[in-house]
Amino acid sequence: MSWRKENSIDTLVNNPEMKKMEKKYPFLLNTVDKHGHPVLEFNSGRWDIRKVALAGKSEIFTLYWVYMFESAATKTRNLTASTGKQISEFVVIVDVGGFSLRSQGCLACLPILGRITSDYENNYAGFVHSFILPNAPRAFDYVFDFLKPLMSPATRNSVNLLSSDPEEIKQVFGKIINDDQLRRHYGGKHSR
Repeated sequence: MSWRKENSIDTLVNNPEMKKMEKKYPFLLNTVDKHGHPVLEFNSGRWDIRKVALAGKSEIFTLYWVYMFESAATKTRNLTASTGKQISEFVVIVDVGGFSLRSQGCLACLPILGRITSDYENNYAGFVHSFILPNAPRAFDYVFDFLKPLMSPATRNSVNLLSSDPEEIKQVFGKIINDDQLRRHYGGKHSR
């Protein structure tokens, strides 16, 4: 509870600074999986974390990830209230297409990624049903290996790294998300 208070988490979703970050680092939260879990989706492979670190914006950037998780957690509570069905988890799709060691895996980037992982483990573990990372290049393995020791076994087991093979992506997503809720670029029918 002190972490929530110290970081003004309960008012984070209304924070104008987070709205600015959302324009620069957009995410989607308007679909559900086959069980009614909200799907948080974003393309971090295009986000220049090195630039964030060099600009001294690490703190606000890590808080933005909390904002995304908090938005998804709020969505689960709202869906529970509106449907009457107990929904306590969400799915996270982190498209890492475009990932590069220079922009997302550099020495200045790793502490930021470590902090994001620790914030998740300390405050949101158990909220995520599964993490799906499509379009993961081989270079991403180095960053994932760095983050693994910071993850609980349950979190590590919930991560599904996928290549950029469209058949593999469609097969994995097809087990989790109905076509009408899956984005077209993953082989589904949802346009936005």
